[in-house]
Amino acid sequence: MAPAAAGDAPAPRFDVPTSVLAYGPSPLLLHWVVYSFIRLAEGGYFWTDVRFLGQAADPDDPVERGVIPKDRAAVRDPRDFPPNDAPANAAVTVGLRPDQRPAQVEELSDSLRLPSLTQHLIESRRSPAGPLVLVVANAHRMAPLYTPETARVITRAMLARGATLVLTFSDEPPALRFLFENSWHIDGRDPRSWREATLTVEQASPAGPIPRTGAWRLEALPNVASVLAGVFDQKA
Repeated sequence: MAPAAAGDAPAPRFDVPTSVLAYGPSPLLLHWVVYSFIRLAEGGYFWTDVRFLGQAADPDDPVERGVIPKDRAAVRDPRDFPPNDAPANAAVTVGLRPDQRPAQVEELSDSLRLPSLTQHLIESRRSPAGPLVLVVANAHRMAPLYTPETARVITRAMLARGATLVLTFSDEPPALRFLFENSWHIDGRDPRSWREATLTVEQASPAGPIPRTGAWRLEALPNVASVLAGVFDQKA
């Protein structure tokens, strides 16, 4: 798919809860593009960088560069986010009360399955201005903890709580990407070569950040161009 003209470039919005999986070969480029999109989200954002114990980040990562405020970022081991299957299963085992519908039990079970850290973030940072955007960078490091069904249930639970989930996945095209409402392929070598890179929306929800499929050069996306030009186009 050839990239569309600059005049047709979308301006992503994060004003309704949704889910996004952004994948591509360069984790750094993924992180900068996602940051460029969510940094002005009216409901605010929180950025979690998933790293194994002792694993160093690239100095050009937006967390390491300090462009993300310290109170909006955390570094976590992937094992900090196990799904809470035991309490969720217990809720279903207890069964229906006479005044409960099956859908209510399902919603409770979904909600309890959220990792404890995620539940705390959503509740403590809720904003009347719009959905909180929770970014999980390097989500491929958590993949062994989640089956596709568990990922689907947890994503559904986050949306039900009024939050938006954005994952970056630096690996081969993940089969589970179409479980999310929006799937983005960000193709480029690294953020310093961002003008040669493209973003392809493979799947889009009508109310999503980019509500239609298509391909664009990053330099045609004002949100991205203003950030990456300022950071990586500086002369030595």
